[in-house]
Amino acid sequence: MKKVRIYSAFCQSNQNDWRFYLVQVRANNKKEALEKLQAYCREGGIIEKNTIRRTR
Repeated sequence: MKKVRIYSAFCQSNQNDWRFYLVQVRANNKKEALEKLQAYCREGGIIEKNTIRRTR
């Protein structure tokens, strides 16, 4: 079984709201993490891609 990693990234809730939220997702790789984050941040859809970090 592959080790599931936790990835975190900052995601903006919507265009009018400048606040960023830290979102954490479980994924096996960065690509999968990005897909999950994009689904999560559908509203604002703005993800700081360079903030995607592997937490564990």
